[in-house]
Amino acid sequence: GQCRVEGKTNKFFVTISRSGQKWKVNLKKFECQCREWQLTGLSCVHAVCVLIPMKHPWIEYCGE
Repeated sequence: GQCRVEGKTNKFFVTISRSGQKWKVNLKKFECQCREWQLTGLSCVHAVCVLIPMKHPWIEYCGE
């Protein structure tokens, strides 16, 4: 409930938080504009926001 998917382009999804801040999420590259995903290897809240409706297994989106 912290954010929602606002839209999608060819390369990334756009999520928006309750405060109105927008983040770009690229599932193919395991990247988010917040950089938490790249730094920790764990999906950030923005990526999870995209993954939940898609019903993808989260383990596939975590680093080794």
